[in-house]
Amino acid sequence: MHALATAAGVASALALVWFVGPLAAIGGVAPLAGERARWIAVTAVLVLAAAYVLWRTAQAGRNNRLLMDGLAGPAAAAAPVEAAAAAPGAKEVEVISERFARAAALLKRRRVGTKGSRFGGRPYVYELPWYVIIGAPGAGKTTALVHSGLQFPLEAQIGGKMIRGIGGTRNCDWWFTSDAVLIDTAGRYTTQDSNRAADRGAWLGFLDLLVKYRPGRPINGVLLTLSVSDLLTADPAKRLAHARELRGRIDELHARLGIRLPIYVMVTKTDLLAGFIEFFADFDKDERAQVWGVTFPYDTDETSDDPLARMPSDLVALEQRLDECLIDRLQAEYDRDRRAAIYTFPQQWRVLHQTLLELLPVIFGEGRDGPRPFLRGLYFTSATQEGTPMDRAIGGLARALGLSGRIVLPARSSAKAFFVTRMLRDVVLKEAGLAGTNLRWQRRRAWLAWGLTGATACLVVAAGALSGHAYSNGQAHLAAIADRVTVLGREVAAAKGTPATDLAGLLPPMQSLRALVPAGDTATGPWPAWLGVRLNGAEMLGAAAHDAYERLLKDAFLPRIAARLEDRLRAGDRDHTERLYEDLKAYQMLFGGKNFDRAALRAFLSADWDLTLPASVSPADRDALRQHLDHLLAGGEVGAPSQAQPQIVADARRLVAGVPLAQRVYGRLKQLDLGAEVTPFTLDAAAGPAARSVFTRASGQPLSHGVPGLYSRAVFQQTFRPRTQDVLRQLAGEQSWVLGSSAANVLEPAAQARMTEEIERLYTADYTRLWSEFVNDLRLAPTPTLAASADQAQLLSRVDSPLQAVLRGVVREVSVGAPNAAAPARADDRLVDPQFDALRQFVGGPSSPMDASLALLGRLASYLSSVDDAVKRQTAPPASDVIRELHVAAQRAPEPVRHMLTQLAQTSSGQAFTALRVPLGRQLAEEVAAPCTRATAGRYPVVRNGTEEISREDFAKTFAAGGLLDGFYQRHLAPYVDTSARVWAFRRADGAHAEPGESLPQFQRAQSIRQAFFSDGGRALGTSLAFRLIELDPAVKGLTLEVDGQAMRFGREQKSALSIKWPGPPGAARRVHLQMTPAAGGNASSFVFEGPWALFRLFDRVRIEPGAAPDRAQFVLDIEGRTARFEVRSATPLNPLMRQDLEQFQCPKRL
Repeated sequence: MHALATAAGVASALALVWFVGPLAAIGGVAPLAGERARWIAVTAVLVLAAAYVLWRTAQAGRNNRLLMDGLAGPAAAAAPVEAAAAAPGAKEVEVISERFARAAALLKRRRVGTKGSRFGGRPYVYELPWYVIIGAPGAGKTTALVHSGLQFPLEAQIGGKMIRGIGGTRNCDWWFTSDAVLIDTAGRYTTQDSNRAADRGAWLGFLDLLVKYRPGRPINGVLLTLSVSDLLTADPAKRLAHARELRGRIDELHARLGIRLPIYVMVTKTDLLAGFIEFFADFDKDERAQVWGVTFPYDTDETSDDPLARMPSDLVALEQRLDECLIDRLQAEYDRDRRAAIYTFPQQWRVLHQTLLELLPVIFGEGRDGPRPFLRGLYFTSATQEGTPMDRAIGGLARALGLSGRIVLPARSSAKAFFVTRMLRDVVLKEAGLAGTNLRWQRRRAWLAWGLTGATACLVVAAGALSGHAYSNGQAHLAAIADRVTVLGREVAAAKGTPATDLAGLLPPMQSLRALVPAGDTATGPWPAWLGVRLNGAEMLGAAAHDAYERLLKDAFLPRIAARLEDRLRAGDRDHTERLYEDLKAYQMLFGGKNFDRAALRAFLSADWDLTLPASVSPADRDALRQHLDHLLAGGEVGAPSQAQPQIVADARRLVAGVPLAQRVYGRLKQLDLGAEVTPFTLDAAAGPAARSVFTRASGQPLSHGVPGLYSRAVFQQTFRPRTQDVLRQLAGEQSWVLGSSAANVLEPAAQARMTEEIERLYTADYTRLWSEFVNDLRLAPTPTLAASADQAQLLSRVDSPLQAVLRGVVREVSVGAPNAAAPARADDRLVDPQFDALRQFVGGPSSPMDASLALLGRLASYLSSVDDAVKRQTAPPASDVIRELHVAAQRAPEPVRHMLTQLAQTSSGQAFTALRVPLGRQLAEEVAAPCTRATAGRYPVVRNGTEEISREDFAKTFAAGGLLDGFYQRHLAPYVDTSARVWAFRRADGAHAEPGESLPQFQRAQSIRQAFFSDGGRALGTSLAFRLIELDPAVKGLTLEVDGQAMRFGREQKSALSIKWPGPPGAARRVHLQMTPAAGGNASSFVFEGPWALFRLFDRVRIEPGAAPDRAQFVLDIEGRTARFEVRSATPLNPLMRQDLEQFQCPKRL
């Protein structure tokens, strides 16, 4: 019925809009006179109706879910848990809700009703009628439902017909049938005899749940069950008390639910009346399903036609019907006992009749506090036939006469149901709408209806006011347009004087004329134009303005766009053929017939204007030009092919055709900005907030400028190749109409593969170049102070080192090989990856060189901090080799790490030395100058003419590796000295080569002395000397040279070198003896020198000449005019015979 009413309402509204709408006029104008306006109104009505139906459907589903959630949740959820737990009966209400939760999830979204409801589907549980069954314990409520013949659609899912509580029906049983929801309440809810406070609280809480989740009509009726056994066996006082309890429950239903409910009285277990089974034994299934009872006439007036007044006559009519059937039943039965039982059954029923006439007025009579209950009917049922029948009629007579009662045999058990099915289905469920509605809920609904009515009235008044206002505005609008047309004429005249390529000069008249178009279309005041409401004739003006605007676009705007392209095509820039190709394509597309592509042309012209329009054209004017362009292109092809200049096209084609297709494809790919979604790789992004305090660019470019996203790993591996194929096919397909030549052969698989490889070669060349330029451009930011250098080193050495982040980011982007081992490497992968192998090996893997370098930087930061602290305290800093190690690490590192580490090492060493120069000079004077002077002053061989000789032990202590001079140098000076040049020098704070100072040349000479006189890495004094005779005077027969007991004899036949150790063996005499034997005979000439430096005393007597290498020297011996030339080769890097550094050495005293 509701759907029928909705459809009728919609049809009426549509008829009013279509047939009556054109007759309604405002100010002489009918808004719905036009067919378009009426169609819009019809559509609006249908949309609103459909929205209402969908809302109703959604609301039903929502209410169903809320109902199931509410009933499954704790009954006292709305109150504090403490209060709920303390209230009598709260635990019972919670038990009811918890038991229902098992089926709630299934019932939330499932429709369980009979088909035929909204949209032909099944209704939700919320939409089914709900009935409450009340009665004393054992009244047969559950048994009657089980044998009612109703369908239970959830039986398979929940394992039974009902959702059972604890202990059978101790709380509540929920029966979800296809036609209704039946709630079988606990019998003690009716009697409230176990724990009155708890029973009453649970009962009222149960009613509150129904009111909360079904506010309009919580239940549709009540089934009140009275058991024959309770009616006939209980004494009158108990029956009266039970009737009062039932009346109390009914009054509570009325008070709590606020509605008038139909009450159906079911007298159950009628089979316990003696003779019932025998009397109805011949009834078939249909006869057993019929209704046995009385349904009282229904009248909305509660005071008319009292059912209690009608009840005696109705019960007598039922009794008469039994008497009418008695003769037939007796004749049909042959068994004597059964005939006797049949005969007495009407008498048994008469006793029940009298009991009901005593009991029902108590339950349904006039009350003091509320309305009289709505007794709808009285029905007699039997679900199963078990137990011993009761013979009240004969038993009472026997007791009155003093006779023994007749023994009634127990009834045979039967599962047949009598008079239940149609009573529930055809009487109770058919009258589901008989119950009243909640008065409070009805009042709220009434307020809502009045509110909607008022809102509708306000809308009607507002619409009338807006229409009048629109009409007034329209008249004023027409007058304003006349003034604007005059201004437009002056703007058009001014635009004619601007250059043919000046787009901005045409903007004022186009803006003014276009402004008239929306004004003409929407000259309806506050009414939107799409409604089709017209309150004046302004639409005709709008149409005229639109036509004029279209002519201006075609006759003035289009030629100026074409003129700009023609100028560039005439210029023919050979260095930018990619741009020339796009200009040529856009020009032909502008006049190109079937090749017109609105989106592509619009994008090209828009980008072109951003690049080429003068700076005087504001962003707002540029946006306005784009809007006019959109209007120009909206209709499709804008210019005829005959309007193009063929010579300009031919010249441009020749220039572009000279560029290989691969290069043109690559140029197009760069213009497409494939990396637009990839963030460019920049130092700012890779290094984070610390970037600006750590890095700079050698080129001076900002840190925010980096490698574009086009040359990223993501684009390389995922985007570039697929888009290459697309662009290649596109340009090859365009070539026929853009360049006027065919490129069909390019699309063949083999040719396409070669072309793709060439394009990727161009791409990878740029990829490698850009990343190499970026890497080689990286520099560390200058640090003006020692503390700044320490902070920079500390920052670089952190776990989240910005240097490591940048280098790993670079390595990730340049490692473009196949993303997995199974994928084959491409040719372009091999072009990129090897270029950065050194950097990749430096950064990658566990315990990488990068990790070692970062550890060195951490040590450098600690050392520089200690140096800064030592300077402040005027103390000597701790010794450290970290700067020297950093130099060594820098030489092994790839660029840009090599330059960075070298820069940091040089800068920090110069800053450290500048800060430490004074305390180091004081330390030099104390630790080196004095001991060195004591050991060497005036002593041979340091001083050639020295009268005293320095002992070999003192010489070793002074000059050996780790000795006095070298130890101080290595501990305190080495990190600050630049030894790469010929002359050592201290580093300046800016890292540049500085002056050597006073003492640094002496330390350099000390190193040369160590390299000449010491072996074993400069630790052991001595060397091996090999003497080879080169020339011998003819007057000399031979020579003998003995050094520390080691004799060498030289003659003319002696060609090989002879070697000795200096100093000689331990214990040997420190003596050198040279003897020359003349060839003609006579006395030999000889020299003898003694002491630790005897050999060098000999060399003082000869002429020393440099050899072919630093470890070689020659000396010429001249004795009495007879000469001999020898070459001496030392086992040390420098030859000790060349003693210039030793003789020029002076002990260092000041830095």
